[in-house]
Amino acid sequence: MLPWQPALLSAGSQPSGQMLSARGSLLKAGARHAAVSACRQQGIRQASWELELVALEGLQKAGNTVSVARCTAVLTACGRGHAPDTAVVALLADMRERGPEPDTFACNCAIKACSSAGFWDRPVQLLEEMLRLGPEPDVATFGGTISACARASRWEQALGLLNCMSEARPEPNVIVYGAAISACEKGLQWQHALDLLQQMQQRKLEASVVACSAAISACEKGCQWVPALAVLEEMQEQHLKADLIALSAAISACGQGGQWQRAMALLADMQREQLNPNLIAFNAAADALGRSGNWQVSLQLLENMRRAQVSPRTATLSSAIRACGRAGCWQQALELFSQLGSGVGLELDLIACGAALSACEEAGRWDIALELLKDMGLSTVRPDEMTFAGVMSACSKVGQWQAALGLVSQAEQSGQLVDKVMCNSAISSCEKGMSWEWALLLLVSASARSLKPDSVTFCAAVSACEKGFQWQKSLVIFERFRSSSFRPDPIAYNALITALDRCDEWSLALSWLGNARVHGVADAATLHAALNALASAGLWEHAVQLLDISTVSVRCWPDVESYGAALLACYRSASTSAWRPCLKLLASMHSRRLLPGPSEYACAARACGLGGRWLEAAELYEAARRSLGSTESSRMLLSDERQDSFESAFAMSMLGAFTWASEAGGAPSGVVPRAKTLQGVGAQL
Repeated sequence: MLPWQPALLSAGSQPSGQMLSARGSLLKAGARHAAVSACRQQGIRQASWELELVALEGLQKAGNTVSVARCTAVLTACGRGHAPDTAVVALLADMRERGPEPDTFACNCAIKACSSAGFWDRPVQLLEEMLRLGPEPDVATFGGTISACARASRWEQALGLLNCMSEARPEPNVIVYGAAISACEKGLQWQHALDLLQQMQQRKLEASVVACSAAISACEKGCQWVPALAVLEEMQEQHLKADLIALSAAISACGQGGQWQRAMALLADMQREQLNPNLIAFNAAADALGRSGNWQVSLQLLENMRRAQVSPRTATLSSAIRACGRAGCWQQALELFSQLGSGVGLELDLIACGAALSACEEAGRWDIALELLKDMGLSTVRPDEMTFAGVMSACSKVGQWQAALGLVSQAEQSGQLVDKVMCNSAISSCEKGMSWEWALLLLVSASARSLKPDSVTFCAAVSACEKGFQWQKSLVIFERFRSSSFRPDPIAYNALITALDRCDEWSLALSWLGNARVHGVADAATLHAALNALASAGLWEHAVQLLDISTVSVRCWPDVESYGAALLACYRSASTSAWRPCLKLLASMHSRRLLPGPSEYACAARACGLGGRWLEAAELYEAARRSLGSTESSRMLLSDERQDSFESAFAMSMLGAFTWASEAGGAPSGVVPRAKTLQGVGAQL
């Protein structure tokens, strides 16, 4: 028997977890006080409030006058002991029925007692009862009720109560506003939290550190780093010293917004202010670095934590592992991962495993990802669906479709639900591994598992058929896609048209391009895919006509690649009259401020050679030199890939094309050698 139990039993009561009724004689005052004292000394708060209720009812049955102060003390005991709300409501109702009439302070204690027990609806009901029956609520009444709503993340009710205060006439104070802002923070309502701060300024109430910290936390949860820093700056203007909670929330907000430099600056500010960053602040900074992929600063942060005698935890290392993985430093990521399980607070968990697997996925190390998954099976960490999906994604990037299929079977054997993400990764693996048969089997298997395939699923299956030159099956899959509840997007149309291009089905490619345009989902890539199909067939008339039509739709506005495909179609047609549309296409590109590259000029020059127009080819060479090599600013208009090999592309493509065009066009014998001597000029560009 515990030390407090004899005293409680001698007082004539036993704890029951419910509100007790005193049956029998009135408890002796000495025995009651001894029992309550023993309960409190042993921390048995529940027994204490039950005993207080028993003693109160005993006094009432004995005909003794019970004061409001005595009932209020019992209500306070109920709050401290986390009594059921039914006990609090029953006592308050008994006071209204038999007396004494509760005053505002007693009702406030009842609201606080229900709030401490984790309820929000009871405090609201008690407040409504006060507004209807009395006594008149005060600021503490509304503040306690709003705090109860804040604990339960009921931000709508909290704001409603704040508006109700204007009708009940008590002016809200800083504490009430702080509670309302906390409710908005827990309810992910950062806009409302900032609005409440502005209301405080309008009422000329000085914001507290608690209110500002809650507003910054609300901005952090809403991924709004700009207003979070604005609140922090406003605190400085009002000479409010930000605490660890506010600064940690601001650091986290900057991290979620990709502002790792600002996050590290805030951490440095904390150290300058001698706030001694705790684990929460360091973890927030580590998370910011993990999102940015700045692995070197992440490792330095771990060292700073050890110098500050703050031991990193699993979450800290997980962020550093994520940073290393995003930077492609998978060796450093695995080195950090190996530290887990080596000390207190470094337990292996799913988040850390997921970060390590992501590092392997980014580096294409599917073999190491499989080993990590195997090691997880030997540990206490049970891999979930996302874990299997991550390993499958690593296999998918390098086309290891056999390993991906084995993971699907392994996940089913371990009792995991094979979801859509895992299925998509497996189909993508088959697509990259040139195994269209297995991709189609997985697509059928997804339907058998009652999974609803999405655009990613169908696009991967269509692409797998495209790589296997199975355009008929691509059409079947696409038609099935259209008949389902999903609407095909540009990516789906592009995959289908590319499949038709590879199989020389240019007429079907044009038909599906028209279908995409009708449904408003055609984009520049869709147009480019259709033009490639025409280029493969050498149908330059259709290509030029398609470019003219595409200017009607902004989404299909032709780009450099589209014009390049049309020029290629002109050259591949082997038509002696294709040089004219080539020159028009180049002129159209310049009018649209699209800079032709060496390959575009080369196609036009070769078309001129086929048509016997060697002089036009020579003019194109000079135009290419002026356009591509005269100024550095013109090079800046090119994409990064085109800039890297500009000189070699010009020398190999343009000069070679002009030489070929001169010979094919029947240029005089002295012209072709002169063209060949221009290679030295091209090499200097």
